[in-house]
Amino acid sequence: MKIHERLSIRLELTIVCVLFALLSVGSFAAVIFVRSSFVVTQLAERNTNQVISSATNYLYTRIEDINANMISFQAKEKVQTILSGKSNADTAADVAALETAVMEIDPFQIHIQHSELYVLGRDDFPRLGNSHFIFSDAQLKNDSWYNSMLGADTSTNWIIRDNAVGQSFVVASRLIYNVYTKQPAAILKSDIDLGGITSYLDNITLAETGKIFLCSDSHIINKTG
Repeated sequence: MKIHERLSIRLELTIVCVLFALLSVGSFAAVIFVRSSFVVTQLAERNTNQVISSATNYLYTRIEDINANMISFQAKEKVQTILSGKSNADTAADVAALETAVMEIDPFQIHIQHSELYVLGRDDFPRLGNSHFIFSDAQLKNDSWYNSMLGADTSTNWIIRDNAVGQSFVVASRLIYNVYTKQPAAILKSDIDLGGITSYLDNITLAETGKIFLCSDSHIINKTG
């Protein structure tokens, strides 16, 4: 075989080996790229799930705090003495004692902005529209919210409402029972301060542009988040 033919064959073999090496490197690089993209996607999904889980746990913790605050009101001995009709004080003194107990539910207003108590069967208590926040239920007998609460169980009822300027807020209501008769004695209604919750959610970003909103079926609470 001539020298130039051997050189030609060797050159062709070398080119084939180089092409095979390039294809192998290219395939390996493609595998690494695909694998890297898969890993990045997995990490992003895992991070998103962790953030959502953390936000959910934070929200549940705040809800449990509010529930505990409202339950603590029912447990007060003075409250039960008045609601069970065992108090020997006059109406004004009973109303003042209940107002003090309501203010002690969340004295620093960490979660609750304002509370009102509607006492069943106490027509001698202040009427709605009075400057107090302890009321008789006499004017609520035909109110849909009042009647739905009377049919509620021992859990806290959460309602999302809109104010006059379209801002959404949450009202938590709970039946307060006479511990002696196990019968409803009052309804405690509280306006919930969502500032801390919505601020926490507003500061959470999912990936680059994702956000978390606090909402119900038809309301978004932190619309500006």
